Amino acid sequence: MKNWMILITIASSMAFMACEKDDDNGDPGVTNPIQPGSSSKTFSQDFQNKKEAFVGIITRNTCGICGQSGHPTFDGYLRSNQDVTGVSFNYSERDPLYHAESYEFASFMNLRGTPSFTEEFGNFTNNPSRWQSEISDFESTNANAFVAMNGTVVSNGFDIEVKVAVTDDVTQHVPHLAVYMLENNIISPQSDYGASPSTVQDYIHNHVYRGSATGLFGESIANSWVTGDTISKTYNFNPSTSVDTTNVYFVAVLMELDASGNPISVINSQQLLR
Repeated sequence: MKNWMILITIASSMAFMACEKDDDNGDPGVTNPIQPGSSSKTFSQDFQNKKEAFVGIITRNTCGICGQSGHPTFDGYLRSNQDVTGVSFNYSERDPLYHAESYEFASFMNLRGTPSFTEEFGNFTNNPSRWQSEISDFESTNANAFVAMNGTVVSNGFDIEVKVAVTDDVTQHVPHLAVYMLENNIISPQSDYGASPSTVQDYIHNHVYRGSATGLFGESIANSWVTGDTISKTYNFNPSTSVDTTNVYFVAVLMELDASGNPISVINSQQLLR
């Protein structure tokens, strides 16, 4: 999937680089709770005739600018632009919200400092204005496929069905589908340069990456990509006891990978809220 020698090199220097760019260039703010979804046993999101950008923030709990302006900027943008699929990737092994696939994402994105705002597979570091411009550019283009999702509460967690409707067969690579579980309203300590004391014990973390059913960069869903096809896949999520299932939701990311197995572009994404 990736060149592990490169990952090892990045890993050895990550801690230094992550601290090097802790310079504030955003507006301070706070993060707020997100209303949990319904308690219904089934929930769904139909096909939508649009592109939904896949964006991220690469973060860590010990990053002061992340707490002061990184998360508030990220959360605020997603709150105002609900058709954007956003994920918070906590990559540091010292973080209580760490996930190995978040580390994999940070490594692939060539992390150079935190917070790092990402769109598709572009890293815009701590530059939210350029990041937002790239989101607008992505969403202004036509989609080669649309995504619908259905969820069902089952005894061990959730069954998530994802449907992909192909609208244009001009993609150059076999498409891959990744399906993630995210969690809102997690209370966990966060460094915040704007707070006193600078460690906020009851900081609210939203859109937190909690794992995948497919691996970070997904699985191949078709040997061919033909206009008019509809492809359906079902996945099971069995959350750990540390996850509050009343606050989880799911995202599907349809992407293209190159011949070496590296992701090169996002075709479309979709959120499945409860």
